[in-house]
Amino acid sequence: PAGLTTQRLPVEVNLAPGPARGQTVVDRRPRPGEAELHGEAREQPLVDVALDIDVERYVKLYLATVEG
Repeated sequence: PAGLTTQRLPVEVNLAPGPARGQTVVDRRPRPGEAELHGEAREQPLVDVALDIDVERYVKLYLATVEG
């Protein structure tokens, strides 16, 4: 959508118990990570990840919506 800068990146969701459960992880390194090097790589779907946002635009939109 307008006002967002996105990039399609591989995303993984942490399902392990603990405080990081549910955290989304994106590895943007241009080289293979540990999992790939040791044969534990899992398929990671490509997701549109927001990298930048037009804050002023969305603040105005929010206020216009809330204030009516």
